[in-house]
Amino acid sequence: FWPPIPAEIRDELAVLRYGRLREQLPAVYLAIAAVVGTAMLAADPASPWWVRFGVPGAVLAASAYRFVWWLRQRDKSVCPAAARRQICRTALMSALLCAACALWCIASWRLAAPAQQSYYIMFMAMGSLTTAFSVASIRLVTFANLFAGITPIVLALALFGNSLDRVAAGFVTVATLFLVRMVNDQHRQLIDLLLLKHQHREQAHTDPLTGLFNRRALITAAEAAFAGGADEVVGLALIDLDGFKSVNDRHGHAAGDELLVQVAARMRRSVGETAVVARLGGDEFALLVTGAGVDSLGAQVDRLLAGLVPSFGVGDALVTLGA
Repeated sequence: FWPPIPAEIRDELAVLRYGRLREQLPAVYLAIAAVVGTAMLAADPASPWWVRFGVPGAVLAASAYRFVWWLRQRDKSVCPAAARRQICRTALMSALLCAACALWCIASWRLAAPAQQSYYIMFMAMGSLTTAFSVASIRLVTFANLFAGITPIVLALALFGNSLDRVAAGFVTVATLFLVRMVNDQHRQLIDLLLLKHQHREQAHTDPLTGLFNRRALITAAEAAFAGGADEVVGLALIDLDGFKSVNDRHGHAAGDELLVQVAARMRRSVGETAVVARLGGDEFALLVTGAGVDSLGAQVDRLLAGLVPSFGVGDALVTLGA
């Protein structure tokens, strides 16, 4: 029901969800303010002050504040951690607003004349379902809205209502379950789409044989480094294997591919995470270093070349290479 989000897309998903909240929530809060304000004006004059003005006024103030706050975020970019924090805050805030509206609705329903009671329940149920549907792309916010807004209504109808109220509680429950199913399906589809996008991006920037960066990824990394300005130091080493063609001629292309995979693994181990290792094509490789690591570029190249000195096992043969 709540599987973990794959680590490789967690940050991208958080930023995407935050962007959708930023686009949708101003309209949602504006609609909440309009509905609550209208209901407050139409409330029974004989109702207690906290039912007529207290709770609706607090909801109006909170909705107006959040409406303005989200409008101010339209042109701001956030990091994934900040996006996740804001999603959690939004879930909490929306749940509190829905809970306040639900309690106010139940109180109004109990105090209203019999001919008017059904309207309060209908307003609250439709409002909660509509709000949840508007933020259906963010599962946590949707479920927080549904739990805080629908559960009190259903319990009140089932425990204190007449037979028709209990039927209405059943219909609201069924509609909520359908929405939960839809939200879960939409969540899984979004996860699958982002995983597929991540896979395609990885394939576009990865050499399919060795798993190293390809020429395109090297160019992208180099452009990003040079875009850092004059203060960014960039070092590049080009590595060409000696004797690789004779391995292909003597042992076949399959053996040559196996040898390249082993060479790539040794290169990656030699430099670790301090540099970008890429395969340009054939038996040509590159080493890209930026920042402070440029001072040790020569040492890194020496380590890389030393790592290629021991023989490689290719099939039943031992092969030595130069570089």
